[in-house]
Amino acid sequence: MNTSAQLRMRVWVEDAWDVAEFDATADWTVAKLKQKALAVVTQTEPDAAGYEVKLRGALVIDETCTLEELEVSDRAPFIVLSAHRRPVR
Repeated sequence: MNTSAQLRMRVWVEDAWDVAEFDATADWTVAKLKQKALAVVTQTEPDAAGYEVKLRGALVIDETCTLEELEVSDRAPFIVLSAHRRPVR
């Protein structure tokens, strides 16, 4: 994959029950993707440390990996969710 290749991202942000759509390149890290998705949905600069990212249902442990290293394609199924469990009422 060419690192300058444009990818259309569609990231579900669980806390907001909303989808962030934006363009990225293959050299973006997962951490940058998470920060951008949170910013698009919340319209602020949130603290991304309290969130984790899943790709195709699996937790992305190393957020320094690039989209190219993860072999991500357009509209790959990313989810950003809280890293802390919440009690159910």
